[in-house]
Amino acid sequence: MPVFELRADSQPFGTESLLTRALRLFAGSAVCPIRDEKDLTHLDNDAPAAVFSSSSSTKLKEAIRKKGYLQQHTFLAVPSRRAPRWLVPIQSRYALLAATQMYEPHKWIMRLLKQSLIGVTKIGWTGWCCPHILVATKDMTALEQLVEAVTSEPAPLFALSVGRQAAVRKLTIQVMRPNGETLGYMKLPLTKAATERVRNEARVLERLWNFASLRPHIPRLLYAGDCNGTYVLFQRSLQGTRGPTTFTEMHRSFLEKMRAAHTIKVPGQNIIEAVATKWEAVAPVLGAEWEHLGQEVLRRANRELEGKTLRCGVMHGDFAPWNTRVWEERMLLFDWESSSWEAPISWDTFHFHVQALYSFGGNRAFQMPKREMNDEISFMLYLLNAVVQYLAEENQLAVSLCKTLLIRTFQGKQAWMSDPAVVA
Repeated sequence: MPVFELRADSQPFGTESLLTRALRLFAGSAVCPIRDEKDLTHLDNDAPAAVFSSSSSTKLKEAIRKKGYLQQHTFLAVPSRRAPRWLVPIQSRYALLAATQMYEPHKWIMRLLKQSLIGVTKIGWTGWCCPHILVATKDMTALEQLVEAVTSEPAPLFALSVGRQAAVRKLTIQVMRPNGETLGYMKLPLTKAATERVRNEARVLERLWNFASLRPHIPRLLYAGDCNGTYVLFQRSLQGTRGPTTFTEMHRSFLEKMRAAHTIKVPGQNIIEAVATKWEAVAPVLGAEWEHLGQEVLRRANRELEGKTLRCGVMHGDFAPWNTRVWEERMLLFDWESSSWEAPISWDTFHFHVQALYSFGGNRAFQMPKREMNDEISFMLYLLNAVVQYLAEENQLAVSLCKTLLIRTFQGKQAWMSDPAVVA
């Protein structure tokens, strides 16, 4: 597959706004802000390859075009230019509607905003009276060239989304035809940690594609490669609607297929040592109470798992409602950034229930369905491992939830059932 060069700007990320950083990755070069036509008079033959403006007036567009910036994309900024979470194209009403698929807000006010946007677009609204962002380049960007080479679409439209977690933030791009057909999604990391995650996703998707039983459930990898210091992952979109917020037979069936594809018995001591290594690196920053909790989990694990093995296999790593789709009564799963090839098979199930509680549970107590319960030690090791990941994401609320669940487990407030399929 060809390598497409993205011309990287030498300006450090820390000195740029989030919007500028996102547009720089999208355009593949330094981007120069344009407030009005007067700013264009200062552009000479050494002008940047891309410009952007918060004005998308016909007059300014034409002036920019006369300066040689022939490729133009106009976006609607949601919820605002100052705090952009989502940039959707307004050149096509079909593409604008299709772009709503990539934004699945949890808060009711943002869900209401999304539904309102869909409603007014369906009756003919084209983005007037809302903040716009115009991005113009002199030639086709590297991303546009990549899309044409991979999909044969000569005039793709894009919707952009920036992640909420700053430490692992990436730019996610929905790629569409002008008629609104979604061709796939691109990921461009904004941090070093995000780069490692996106690379990991590419490796895992490529490996999973070798199992015919899993192909109907995962996105197909279209392109993954380095682009002059920037890594790009391009994958097919998944059909269907967002999966349920409660654990169902579809979830269980999918996890069983992953286990059938790859399962191995691993000495319990190996799992403990792997968790302990990561835990000891972060425990000092969490304080004395957390250090005590971690030490007690590892002590109990060493006692309970002595001489035993754990069934391990492919773990998605973020098996949660927002990463699932349902299509023709089967579960589809995307966002494999946090996956591992050999982890205890119970951890994805634990993660789903913890995330459902965290995001949708309200005051509901954490209860694992009896049929899915694994042993107490596996759950506690999962919580320690999850805390390490949440710290990397700077997600303190999730860290606090893990602490609460650990304390409740120590107090005997969880009902547990040993599962011989997990501990052998």
